[in-house]
Amino acid sequence: RPQDLDANQPIYRTLWLSWDNNKLRDFYQVDNILLPRSREFWSIGVSRSLDDVSTWETVSAIKLEDEKISTDRKDIENTKSSHDRYVNINFVGIDYMTLEVLEEHSSGLYSKKLKAIPIDNINKSEEIKLEGVKLSDIIGNVGKTTIEQSAQATLNSINSEEREKFESKPREDSFSVSRKNGHWIMIGRLNSIIEGYEDRYLDYNINILPTTKLVGTDKLFISWNKVKEVLPEVVDIYTSPTQDIAIALTVDELILYRINKGEIVDIPLSSLKLKPTEKVVMAQWATGSQMDKWDEIVKD
Repeated sequence: RPQDLDANQPIYRTLWLSWDNNKLRDFYQVDNILLPRSREFWSIGVSRSLDDVSTWETVSAIKLEDEKISTDRKDIENTKSSHDRYVNINFVGIDYMTLEVLEEHSSGLYSKKLKAIPIDNINKSEEIKLEGVKLSDIIGNVGKTTIEQSAQATLNSINSEEREKFESKPREDSFSVSRKNGHWIMIGRLNSIIEGYEDRYLDYNINILPTTKLVGTDKLFISWNKVKEVLPEVVDIYTSPTQDIAIALTVDELILYRINKGEIVDIPLSSLKLKPTEKVVMAQWATGSQMDKWDEIVKD
């Protein structure tokens, strides 16, 4: 998203790389987030409604097979207020996505709250009306315990004066998914409770691994330390389930490498420049006949 919120709405794209017989076959770009779900594909993005009073954003989802836009424009108009609302998509998995919702306050500042929503529900109800799911709804009661312990440890690490500016107890629906050292991780957020500080928040790591129900496959077949030895400029990396290719990210570039006998061959096969504020919010892999189906959808 541009730094100026009133500029263009956030732009999402899907990069499709097809690898076959140790060769790069295709490299496509598709507008919005193209999400494969079982036997269907969805296109996910952000819709914006703009008038003289406010700018209002909400998540939109198109089920490609039905060509049905799940966002009801009249519903948005009826829900709008005189304050601005912006939405950033932080992560998209098979069943859930996490959002950062920016809402304007009377002070002119924007609060930035996290929420996770089931993707199926976007097709049934307008995103604005959807409450965020609790972490325990996804990973069980251990989620509630872990989020409380992780938040408390973070609060204990700051001085009492600063601590009083934030929520004293974490909201169990205030979490998201991010990347660190080649893996998906869980993060929580404590928002400010002080008027005039609405834009402040305190993020913390939730000390539990994301489940496959939330993030799907998350295997890195080469250790992060080994990656940094070979490619010190890399800030993130993904390895294929077939253990023969790696997609590495630097600050401004996406680079494809081959893996041979568990080692990265440090000669790039292909690369693509990234935009200044661009980051990865989804990663999916396909093999065998599934790859051919995905390839057909992307080409269409």
